[in-house]
Amino acid sequence: ATVVALLVQVPKHRPYRPFSAAILRHLPLVTLAKALNMYLSFLAMKRTSLPVYNVLKRLQPVYALLQDWLIRGTTSSGWELGGIAIMCFGSVVTGLGDLDFDLVGYAVALAAAACQSLYLVLA
Repeated sequence: ATVVALLVQVPKHRPYRPFSAAILRHLPLVTLAKALNMYLSFLAMKRTSLPVYNVLKRLQPVYALLQDWLIRGTTSSGWELGGIAIMCFGSVVTGLGDLDFDLVGYAVALAAAACQSLYLVLA
């Protein structure tokens, strides 16, 4: 249904080709990143509390900025970087109050956030 909607709405001078080689060559990496994100997310939720997991996943924009810069060469404005820095500071402050600190759980949750941002940057 999505492909049909895109085919109907796309401009005629720039047709949408969902099965073109340019799109299909990224498909394995996007699929792998999404699958890893889901697997690591389940592992992280098993080892950390749900609120802590949500806090750690909120660090995903940091990974997205870095990966977008490495893959596409894009840069962000000072306001965007400042907003993300404030979010990271809040995440760290919240994480410091975690009484059930599990280093492996934190690492897995951060790896899941990295996989999610890779999936979003590549998609």
